[in-house]
Amino acid sequence: MLMRMLNGLRITAALVALSGLGACTGAGQSQSACAIPVVVTPVAPPAMLAPAPGSTGVPTSGTSVEISYDPPSGSLRLVAQGSNAVVVGGPFTPATGTVTVVPGAVVSALPTLAPHTTYNVFVDAVYPPADPCFRGAYNGPTTFNPGTFTTQ
Repeated sequence: MLMRMLNGLRITAALVALSGLGACTGAGQSQSACAIPVVVTPVAPPAMLAPAPGSTGVPTSGTSVEISYDPPSGSLRLVAQGSNAVVVGGPFTPATGTVTVVPGAVVSALPTLAPHTTYNVFVDAVYPPADPCFRGAYNGPTTFNPGTFTTQ
C-alpha cells in the first residue's frame, strides 16, 4: 500500500513538472513566460565585407555590397548622408566568386549611385517572432547598420 502511494506521488510530481513545460511547447497554455527559459547564443549581426566599412572611392555603377549574414529574410538599404535619399539594393544572393569568400556571405547588387556621396548601409532583417522559451536570439523586424562607404 505504501509503495502504491509513493509511486502515485512520483507520477503526480512528474506530471506537475511536465505541465510547466506546456508554455514552451504551445500546449494551449496562455502563460506569458516559459517555465524553463533556454538561453540561445545570438546569431552574429551582419558584417559588411565589401566594400570595407568606411571605404572611399567606391565606383558609382556596377557596385554590390557583400555582407556576412545568414538572412532568414531581409533586404539591403542605403541612406545617403546629407540628403537622406534611400537606395534599395537587389535581393540577397549567395556570394560566389567574389574577392572575399566567407561562408554564409551574401551579395546585394546596387543601382547607379550618386558621386561623392557617403552612404549608410542598413540590413533590414525579419526574424521569426519571439518565443518566451528562448532568450538571446533576434526576433521580429530588426535593422542593422554594418557600416558606411563613400563613392568616387
